[in-house]
Amino acid sequence: MLQPIQMRDIKVKDIIIVGGGTSGWMAAIFLLKREVYNVTVIESKKIPTIGVGESTQPAVSSFLDFTGYQQTEWMPRCKATYKTGVMFDGWNPDNQFLVDSESAAFSILDTTEYGSYGTHDAAIATGMTAKDWSNWFPSYRLAMSNLSPKMGKERLNYLNGHTAAPPNAVQWDNVAVIDFLKQECIKLGVTHIVGSVVDANLDKEGYVKELILEDQIENISGDLYIDCSGFNSVLFDLIYQCPWHSVQEFLPTNNAIAIRKKYTNPQQECHPYTKSTAMNSGWMWTIPTYDDLAYGYVYCDKYIDKDDAEKEIRTKINEWDSPAFHVPFQAGTRETISVKNVYAVGLSAGFLEPLEATNLAFTAITIGNLGKLLYETQNMYNESMGSHISRMFSMAVDEIASFIYMHYRMAPKNDTQFWKEIKERPIPDKILPMYNAIKDAPLSQKIFHDMMVKDMPGFRFVEPNAPIFAAGHWWQLMKGFGHYEHLKGQYSDDFIKYSKMVLDVHSSRMDGVLKTFPNHYDFLTEWYESI
Repeated sequence: MLQPIQMRDIKVKDIIIVGGGTSGWMAAIFLLKREVYNVTVIESKKIPTIGVGESTQPAVSSFLDFTGYQQTEWMPRCKATYKTGVMFDGWNPDNQFLVDSESAAFSILDTTEYGSYGTHDAAIATGMTAKDWSNWFPSYRLAMSNLSPKMGKERLNYLNGHTAAPPNAVQWDNVAVIDFLKQECIKLGVTHIVGSVVDANLDKEGYVKELILEDQIENISGDLYIDCSGFNSVLFDLIYQCPWHSVQEFLPTNNAIAIRKKYTNPQQECHPYTKSTAMNSGWMWTIPTYDDLAYGYVYCDKYIDKDDAEKEIRTKINEWDSPAFHVPFQAGTRETISVKNVYAVGLSAGFLEPLEATNLAFTAITIGNLGKLLYETQNMYNESMGSHISRMFSMAVDEIASFIYMHYRMAPKNDTQFWKEIKERPIPDKILPMYNAIKDAPLSQKIFHDMMVKDMPGFRFVEPNAPIFAAGHWWQLMKGFGHYEHLKGQYSDDFIKYSKMVLDVHSSRMDGVLKTFPNHYDFLTEWYESI
């Protein structure tokens, strides 16, 4: 008779991180700041870093803030710019619109004894069209004027009503970010090894006992191993052959082309948003770092080959000299991100696609969940605990997959084979409940939040992760696409009067902001050059 395997409880002291990209150094700096672990980062010279501009979510800024670094410390060193949101161009041929990075500021209209009302209620009650909404939307107005969301040496914020500084999303140079994180980790005492992991010795129960490095005499051992080695995951692929679950049946993009371009007029080109432009077989990002513009064409090679894709993006941006970096990627996730005493972070864990810039947000979430777990267990770790935070990651992936899918499904653009066929694909079972809930009318923040977190595993002493995107983001996306245009609600005359008043107050405030706040690039230049 087979005996049940006893679960091993591991007291975590020595942590080995395999991979020195952004995810690896983010994991290292987070764990080093706890001041209870010996952290080793193994960085391979064989994996090149492709220099691209990178867009982020506010969760990444919050992550850095939690580790003790303020924006004033890392933004200049990372060549960062502010990101008020994602500007969608061509997805709806009749309307350019913004999905913002700070939706909470404009989601709640008021809370009464009868429930909560959102700005979407005000828009519906007053009969706003998609264009009316964009022209009113404060973040859109700031973005289109190329203004900084901050002003003065105090960095006063254009938004009002916060009890603490909002965690601004940013755009940055990923090579500069890696260098910043690495240098800070070195100051904190990280053990940094340059080498390539080629194998691992496992004990009889399948736990990693030590890592074998190429051209190294001594093997590296620890208590917990974090795999940040990218798509070709050293530990999850080579050692454990952990299955990869593709999502390409409904998110079909699988390649990107990245090109950098120097500014010719930074006051106009260094805009405080990431731009997403619909292309023939996908979409193109435009990301302004402080130094230059980063472009990237995300496409599916079923519809266009790499040469034609490169020609399309070069023609679009009129850049023929800068090198183009072709980056194939796999859209999907691991079956689990925790096996024995190994935990996956970054691309080793999963990747959907660059749309909405969730890659580093996933990294921040997975590292944060590990940190919360170790805090609650006083640095104990076992397979059951790993499975728990793995389920948390899977649910976060499902949320983002639904949001990204709805970009393609609900966009009016329908003039090429790519855009036609992506709408004809069956709606995945996991996405169908959200599709049915949102396709005809917006959800309130409370209903949306309850729907997102109802099955989310949590922790004993801290709240479970909130969804990355709020109900307001879904409203902005669907309204921008032209949905909900003829929606009518059961609103009282008093509510309609109140809605007009609140919308007018926001408009009046933004009139003042547009007259007062500085140009985005000029604000950053004055700040960065004063250091």
